[in-house]
Amino acid sequence: MSTAETVFDFSQYAAGFADAATLLAEAAQHLSEAALAMSHGLQPELHVPQKLPLDETTSSECKSIKDHNQSGSEDANTGNNIRRPGSRIGRFDDLDPPTAPLIEKDQLAPGSESSPSPLPSPSHEVSTVSRQDEFRGAILSPGRYYVVLEEEFDILPLIAAYASLCRIKDTVLSTKHTCAIVTSQEYQHSNFRSYLTSLGFIKHPKSSLIKESHGTGFLSTFRTIVQGVLHDQKLHRNICSLYKEFLRFYMSPPSKDVWWSETRAAQLANSFAAKTLLHGRKEDGSSAFQPNGQMVPVDREFIDKTGLKRAAQLGLVQEGTANYLNSVSLARMSGPSQSALPRIFTPAPNPVTGGRWYIIFQEDFDVIPFISYQVEQNPKVVCFTSHGTNAKPYQGILKLTTNQHIVRLPNTKAGADKGITTFNSLRSGLLLLQGAKQPSSLPSNVDVAIYWGVPPEPHFTHYLNNLGATHTYILISSVDGFADKQRGTTRDGIRGYPGLLQVNSTGPTSLLHPYRVRVRQVMQNIPSRIPKKIYNTQVGKWVKKGNRVSMRESIIRVNQFVARVLLHGQSEDGSMMYPPVQPRPSVKLKHVNLHDLQPFVNEGLMWVEYN
Repeated sequence: MSTAETVFDFSQYAAGFADAATLLAEAAQHLSEAALAMSHGLQPELHVPQKLPLDETTSSECKSIKDHNQSGSEDANTGNNIRRPGSRIGRFDDLDPPTAPLIEKDQLAPGSESSPSPLPSPSHEVSTVSRQDEFRGAILSPGRYYVVLEEEFDILPLIAAYASLCRIKDTVLSTKHTCAIVTSQEYQHSNFRSYLTSLGFIKHPKSSLIKESHGTGFLSTFRTIVQGVLHDQKLHRNICSLYKEFLRFYMSPPSKDVWWSETRAAQLANSFAAKTLLHGRKEDGSSAFQPNGQMVPVDREFIDKTGLKRAAQLGLVQEGTANYLNSVSLARMSGPSQSALPRIFTPAPNPVTGGRWYIIFQEDFDVIPFISYQVEQNPKVVCFTSHGTNAKPYQGILKLTTNQHIVRLPNTKAGADKGITTFNSLRSGLLLLQGAKQPSSLPSNVDVAIYWGVPPEPHFTHYLNNLGATHTYILISSVDGFADKQRGTTRDGIRGYPGLLQVNSTGPTSLLHPYRVRVRQVMQNIPSRIPKKIYNTQVGKWVKKGNRVSMRESIIRVNQFVARVLLHGQSEDGSMMYPPVQPRPSVKLKHVNLHDLQPFVNEGLMWVEYN
């Protein structure tokens, strides 16, 4: 059993981990900026927790087999945060270091006592805001709680989620809420559970809500943001430095009673890097959130100083060449390009066994490159578009981004039947359909079905039940409403796409890179009538009377759609990674008069075509 003497107080060792804390602060800054790029909301300050009450237990290689608990100065923390005046990014002044492992091949992941402040929240419709309010009220109930996470990767998304929920200063000051983030391996140890109880922690009443894995779950957005940050090439040197700090910690733990061999220390550091930072070998990581497959390199001088020569010989530590390490350093010093920072992964083709998948894009611009990729990689593709009331302008775009024959059904029944017959006779091609307009018959022998947006019912169920495609993809973007996202991601038999990281990756070797280049060129030179047609049909769809979304929010969402997907719009509506290349399309005067849009024209949210 642990005693008061064997309980670690890692606040005593905070100075030794100042470098790691600084690196995490930089990562937090990029996390905040990533969220800002997605939301274009306010720029609140990101506050970081002071103390992290956690426990640790020695491994089988410990000289003295004792269970150890970790505690910070948790009792003195009332839930308020330390922040640096004049900066919108918080400080990590009191960040606790990682703790020792609890069982073989697993490490104790850093936890958090958290009452942080805001990440910017995305601009969503009223129902989405209400959903976030529901999350806030459910998650931030006063008390001390622990959350047992099956997936260690969820540590950072959960911290980001807490930061987002506490975006209002009054909430931070009035809510005394503490959360210890616990891995399932840690929670297996009874002495650790007793330690949590002794500090007044109880299981979070909304643990199941936090751990939801579907696309509309509590952590889904934050997982996507954190994945993008962790694979940001500019932060790769930070990842390397954090990995070295964990190697150093496991080789020299802050207690004479704890000891690991160099091989075990390397295994523990590798497990942390793979499961939490998503960098490392796949066998060291999680199947749900797979690492990038590449070990984090360290320099020879570090290997020699820390006594890791045998671990390096056994392949448990990878020595980085001088040229590689220098290139990483120079890349970090030079900063990002004008567009963005690459996130590079190995390309992932369609799953061999087929299935139904939803994809939540990190960048809305990637929708058309993904469709173009699928059209050129598969013989027969059917694409349902639910954005706008006419598929014709999308045909005008896709015929410039692919080399395949495109069939679009006319409005008459006879013409639609003829179009289906024509598509069935083709060896390869794309059939472009309107999601809200169900044809009298569906094609046969379809390889891939793509739903760009979620069609209304009963059409969506009819398509899923009768089309019989080998691969089905439901494409979710930021402008889709919460109800549509929920229908597309929670239906039985539809799962998150296993190649999501590859789809969202960027850089010259990424899966969609050649299609992104092609689509961007198309958007730069496309006749203005095509984006104008899409814009006006979207306006007509979104500003109808009785819409649950306010008229102003509807216009903002249409502006964001054309700026992020078609690259036509203002910079504030677009993406930092793929900024608009042409101005916002104009709205027809008849729409302004029909829907009383003149106040939004006066506000500058719309431009009117008077001719």
